[in-house]
Order: sequence, then C-alpha cells, then structure tokens
Amino acid sequence: GLGITHTYAFLGIAYSVFEFPVGEKIGTINAIINGVQPYDPRNVAHVLATPSTWTYSNNPALLLAHVISNTSYGMGGTVDWSGSTAAFDACDAVVTSEVKRTIGYTMDKRLDSSSVCDILRAHAGCFVVRSAGKFKLIPDAAASSTATVSKATTTLIDKSVKWQLAGLMNQPNVVEVAWTDTSVVPWRSAVAVVPANAVPPTGEDLRLTRIDLPGCQRYSQAMREAVERRNHGRLEPLTITIDTYAESLAIEPGDVYTLDDAGAFTGTLLRLLTRSMGRKGRFTLTGKKYDPATYSSAADATPTYANTNLPDPFGIPPAVTGLTLTEVAATSDS
Repeated sequence: GLGITHTYAFLGIAYSVFEFPVGEKIGTINAIINGVQPYDPRNVAHVLATPSTWTYSNNPALLLAHVISNTSYGMGGTVDWSGSTAAFDACDAVVTSEVKRTIGYTMDKRLDSSSVCDILRAHAGCFVVRSAGKFKLIPDAAASSTATVSKATTTLIDKSVKWQLAGLMNQPNVVEVAWTDTSVVPWRSAVAVVPANAVPPTGEDLRLTRIDLPGCQRYSQAMREAVERRNHGRLEPLTITIDTYAESLAIEPGDVYTLDDAGAFTGTLLRLLTRSMGRKGRFTLTGKKYDPATYSSAADATPTYANTNLPDPFGIPPAVTGLTLTEVAATSDS
C-alpha cells in the first residue's frame, strides 16, 4: 500500500511475510513453523544428493547430523549415515507412548557451527565420533561391551591403570532441567526437577546441577533428562585411565568395553570418553564407569555394579577363619 517493493532475499535468515489491507485492524498473530528438512537414511524416499526429497523432522540426532554435514551454515563434514542410525533410532524410541527425544530450537543469534552442534548433541543424547574421516553419532544409551582390555588379550600395558572416584560434591542429588513450555503464549521457560520436591535424600547436603535445554518442549522429556543426568552422576562416579597397545583401536569413544586388570577392576564395564596416542603403537584410553541402571526411569536407581572389586571399608568385616578361640576363666588375687 505504501509502494515499497521488498527485493532483498535475506539469505541465511528464516522469515515470514504477512500482508494486510491498509487500515485493517491487526490482531494477535500466532504461527507454528516447521524448520530444517534433514536427510534421513532410514527413509527410502530420501536421496542424499537430492535435498528436495528430504522432509521435516524434529529428531535432534538427525538435525545434528544435518548441521555437521551442511556446507552453507554447518561444519561441511562427512557423516557416517549408516553407522549413525542407532542414534537416530534412540531419539525415536517410544517411551510411555511418546518418542523419547524431540527438539524445537530456534537459532536466533549468531553462533559458530561447533557451538550449534554442542547444543544439538545435548538434546540428542549422543556422542559425536570422528572415524576414518567421517563423523558418527553413537547414542548415550544402554549398550553391550564391544571388547575386553586385559593382559590376557595383550591389550593392557602393565602397571598403567590409574583411577579416580568423583567426590560427593561432584555427584548431584538434585537436578534441574530448564525447558520451553509452549502451552502458553508467549512461550515461557519452565523447570523440571528431580526429586520432584527438590529436597535431597535424608542426611545429604544439597548438591544441585542445572541444565539448560531450550529446545525441549515437553515436561515428560525434561524429567527423563533430569533423571538420567542425576543417575550418571550418582551411579557412575569412577573414571579410569589405561595405556593400551594398538589392538584397542577398535574401541571408539562412546563404546562400552570391559577392563580386566586381574585386580581391583575385574570385569569392570566402562564407556570410552577419549582416546589419544602416546608413544608409537601405544594409546591412552579414558573411560567412565558404565551402569545400565543409569537409563532407568527411577530417580534413585540402585547401582548394578560396584565401583571396584576391593572390600568395602565401611562394610561388615569378613569372618575370621583358620583360628580357634578358647575362653579361659581366670581370677585375680587382688
């Protein structure tokens, strides 16, 4: 109506245009906007080289892979699509009649691609591993051991085991997850807390951890995230670093493996966090205790495994064996 012609394309910016008759009263405008259309290797209709075949998804792992591979606003990397399907499936897994993880996140400020990937990875609940020049997504979920590291298998270097147990201050007993409540207009930030009353267990001082997941739009999902984060801290406080030979290269970050040092850590399950090369042919693995109970829906899940095979210093002493005790009655003249 004012004779203004908008010709600028606003490349890289998502926007909408509304036209109204001159003089018309404008009320409240609400819109639900679908975002990025990522490639999904599980969809037979999708062709990787033909973006027009891709469709909208709110699966955070798919969107993470999309940003990693995108050459315009992403990292421009190569994704191992077939090797990442477990991470895509983990987000789509049905939990109490709804998919486990979805995301509705608006990138409303300038961030580098690695920062965006960190945000998406937190929502997707997965590890990002670079292997053979490709990025692979591995779900942070219940898993089986893929390998055993021990002297017997000639992978563990003698006297290289170093371990650390997180102190109580690093084991949260109350977890808050900030999420976005879309049931009201305008949307608002809400909080899911575990335990629900935000009161730590009896006899414990408050050890609070706050996590920001702005792309989470469901209270139920935020509660699941809070429970898992709390369980990770309380059930998996043990970190172990070992030196190995090249045979351990088959273990990638995110994989679960078994450590057997024939001592304090016999059959100990760990999830690999990092792997680095030291001297030629030798590699350092840093793993964190793995406990399947972490992924329980119970906020006070019971550990499946002990941290070590060493006796509990606060437990009941073992019974005395190989010693006979005889009571002798004696009197005193004094």
